[in-house]
Amino acid sequence: MDPGTCLTCQSIQGLNPLSPIPRIWEGRHWLVEHVHPSSIRGWLVLVAKRHVSALHQLTKDEWDEYGPILARTCRALHQELDTQKEYVVQFAEKPGFDHVHFHLVADLPDWPAEFVGPGFIANGTSTAPISVGEMAELGQALSRSIEAQGNR
Repeated sequence: MDPGTCLTCQSIQGLNPLSPIPRIWEGRHWLVEHVHPSSIRGWLVLVAKRHVSALHQLTKDEWDEYGPILARTCRALHQELDTQKEYVVQFAEKPGFDHVHFHLVADLPDWPAEFVGPGFIANGTSTAPISVGEMAELGQALSRSIEAQGNR
């Protein structure tokens, strides 16, 4: 895919933001955003800032930054939402999104049974989305938590 037609690349460049709230975290190689629209509080994406369509194409520096930010973001989700688990998946198959990005999803204590495991994929956008205000409030809390952890 041409990076010029990649919706993820356009969002990274600020041309067509995929989330209505500020980025939760941004590093040299990755950024963290809340999925929108979503009925799941804490459905995040960790997005490679460089256009890359397969995991084997990631550089050592990209992998080196990914591990720690994934860990910090999982801890932040647990701290802010009392998650039971955190799910991580990566597809990059949908037209316009052939760009490495990991979905990091908070398994919440009050989840209905149909959301557990891979059920969140089909059900996470099937009910009323969380409000932009609630998403922004959570995004700010997660950002503070991630930054407070430093490089742990």
